[in-house]
Order: sequence, then C-alpha cells, then structure tokens
Amino acid sequence: MTDGKFSQVRKKFGINLSNQYAPSSTATMTALIYQRIEEFFKQDTVSRISPDKSKHKHGHQIRLRLNNLSNLHQRFEAETSIDIDYTTFTRHVPDYIMKPNHDSWGTYLRMTCLNPELKTDKLRDMKHKHPSIQNIISLISPDLEELVKDATRLNKFKLELSKLKHDSFTLLSGTNTNFDYF
Repeated sequence: MTDGKFSQVRKKFGINLSNQYAPSSTATMTALIYQRIEEFFKQDTVSRISPDKSKHKHGHQIRLRLNNLSNLHQRFEAETSIDIDYTTFTRHVPDYIMKPNHDSWGTYLRMTCLNPELKTDKLRDMKHKHPSIQNIISLISPDLEELVKDATRLNKFKLELSKLKHDSFTLLSGTNTNFDYF
C-alpha cells in the first residue's frame, strides 16, 4: 500500500496499519512463565490437594506445598531449564498453592505427616524443652535433601531417632508423633 492508502484506512477505520499491534514479548514471556510455574506446582510431587475438599480459592481447590519455596525454585529451574530469579518465581506462584500449617493435613487424625519439614521446624522449636532432641537437631541441615544424600549422616540420624522411639512428644497440637521419617 502506498502512503496515501494508509492514511485513508486510518481515517476511515481508525486503524494505523504502519504500527505493529503484536503483544509485547515481555507480556508473552510472563504468561508463559506463569503457565509453566502453575503446571510445575500442580504436580503431585510438588504439592498435594488439601484433604479438606471445601477449601477453594478463586475456583481452584487449595493445594499444599510439599517443600519450601527455595527448594522448589531450584527444582523448577533444574526440571524446566528456565533461569528465573527467586523473587519472580515466588511472585508467580498461584494463590491456591499454599504453605501448609499443622492443621492442613489433618494430622489430628494420626495420619502420617507428608511434610517432614513441618516436624523438623517444630523439633528446632522444642530443643530447649527436651535436651534429648539436641543430638537430632545438630544432624538436620536446613535442606533435608542434603541429609538424605549423605548416607553416613542419614544413618546417624536414624540411630538418634531410634533412641527416641519410646519417647512421646507432642510436636503438633493434638498429635503424638512417631519419628518415622524414612
């Protein structure tokens, strides 16, 4: 089209044909990243559907994370080969994916706790009340995956747990906890 034709179309239809109206690449990338993060969090190895079927947020049933966001961020980068900074990753976590608390799993029903990090956090809180827990706490690193990968530390950890087999601690309100992690 000649320049005169462009101006005629612009006047008649209000459309400027000389401008490209494609969505910006950043908007497309943001939507793609959000979609990939959402797909990642819907995996049963990353989050589980809340046992309480009545809990919903924005039309989705609540899902509870099985690990902390820092570890999930590293896993997301490794599995998807998408290099994304932690802040952007956390900003795109769907709002129906939530951090579990002690009431989330229905542990009052004496179900096995699916998130050992909840127990380790509570153990750290209790180390002053029960000195026998101190040995176990010293073996637990912030990232439980490190403990599992180190066979020597894992065996020592299991040995310390077996010493506590006959003790009963209330870690989470309304539960007596068995120390069967692995």
